[in-house]
Amino acid sequence: MIKKDFNAIYKSISSVSLHQFPEETLRSMYETYSYKLKELLDELKIMEKNQKENLDAHDGLQAENLRIKAKKVQSQFNEIEDEKARIWKVLQECILKERLIARFGSSWLVNLKETFIMVLIVFVLSLLFYDLTHPNLSLEIKRLFFFIDTGCCIIFLTNFFYELRLADSKKWYWKSHIIDFVTSIPFPADLRIFRTGRVLRLARLVRLARLTRLLRLFRIIFFFWRGMDQLSDVLNMKLMKKSFFYAMIVLISGGVLIYFAERGAGNSVSNVNDSIWWSFTTLVTGGFADIHNPLTAGGRILTVILIIAGMILVGVFTATLTSILVGNESEEINSLKDEINNKMNKLDKKIDKLIKER
Repeated sequence: MIKKDFNAIYKSISSVSLHQFPEETLRSMYETYSYKLKELLDELKIMEKNQKENLDAHDGLQAENLRIKAKKVQSQFNEIEDEKARIWKVLQECILKERLIARFGSSWLVNLKETFIMVLIVFVLSLLFYDLTHPNLSLEIKRLFFFIDTGCCIIFLTNFFYELRLADSKKWYWKSHIIDFVTSIPFPADLRIFRTGRVLRLARLVRLARLTRLLRLFRIIFFFWRGMDQLSDVLNMKLMKKSFFYAMIVLISGGVLIYFAERGAGNSVSNVNDSIWWSFTTLVTGGFADIHNPLTAGGRILTVILIIAGMILVGVFTATLTSILVGNESEEINSLKDEINNKMNKLDKKIDKLIKER
């Protein structure tokens, strides 16, 4: 019964995250961290003054000690600055959400809007995927896809500028949602739908337009990326989150680039499905799957880059996951060490006392 109550209380306490705090609390936390940064700056200035005095006095030992202390202060400064930036981001999200609720009338309608946008994203990506994997579609189907895509992009842009107008910090919104803006720009799937002489002169831009449309694949990644912030409040997932994010970028970019580099070389990479699968296996297994040997120089260079990136990203992801899983055990080990040290200190005192009594 006691254990059950303890676990319930612990779960209640640990489930609290920054996203549940009101605006006033977040602003107070932001100001507190700003004050801590100023304190560390003042401390570093004093250390700089002492460092000069030690160097003038040729006291190398004290100068080295100050250098080590300054390094620790820098580490504290970076940690507090990262936490301050995270609080600022959550604060801006809180302000934007409250203003959206005030405009829509209820949080339910705001959540419905987000769900609708998410469904449209998946729908547009499905059309894009179908278009890329079926290059022999008729002109009528391509035209229909273009009009549907353009209509969805208008909705995305409307939502973007509406939220931008409500955001407290325009700079923060642009920085956090720039991928939403870029991927909301409508591009034709194929410029052949415009049968005019001037447009046909732009045929060389077809590949660029298609590559730009592929950026929309990153939109759904950013959608879930922002959703992982609440999970990072519970677990220390900063490195894991970054490694996963960069892995997705490398995966999709590698698949697209190898498709354009190898599709005319007469090998197995003949469509986007094969190229994305090749990119995944090369990134995760380091090329040991050997499903495709690139024939072009660009493809081979890209393979080397993907293998090196895969070793780094998979290593960081695995190490971070391991540290999360064994984190509690490490805390128990440190606690046990402290307890042993305390007992040893008490034992030393008793031994010294007995020696003095004799």
